Amino acid sequence: MIMTFQDFVTSLENRLLRSLTEREWEFTRWMYEKYQKEERSF
Repeated sequence: MIMTFQDFVTSLENRLLRSLTEREWEFTRWMYEKYQKEERSF
């Protein structure tokens, strides 16, 4: 299968999106844990 430039761009975008969502998930989880700790301290 020959990869066209469009295929290449699409796969690149998919990879970026996937890594971005993983980072967002880690960040969200970190914020949530931080929030939980602050909640307990009050």
